[in-house]
Amino acid sequence: MRFVPRPYQEAGIELMLREPGVGLFLEPGSGKTVTALTAADLLMNEHLSVQRTLVVAPKMVAQEVWHRECAKWDHLAHLQVFHIDSSVFDYYRKVTASAI
Repeated sequence: MRFVPRPYQEAGIELMLREPGVGLFLEPGSGKTVTALTAADLLMNEHLSVQRTLVVAPKMVAQEVWHRECAKWDHLAHLQVFHIDSSVFDYYRKVTASAI
């Protein structure tokens, strides 16, 4: 699907391109995910100013929404999304603690 940002989404993208560590606090269903993904894509692939992006999100959003949004929008289909939850960190702590 082709993404045509609304004016407030354009403003959000521009803000994220200018300011590091920005948060988007918008109403549910207002397109925060596609806005953030678009800004991340621009930072990684056009501005070349970042290599990776860390997103902190509620578990369901992290597991389901981000993957769907990348697949939904034509301009984001090339992005890879990896979900890491606390179980990965718990496993890492156990493995490294037992190795010492």
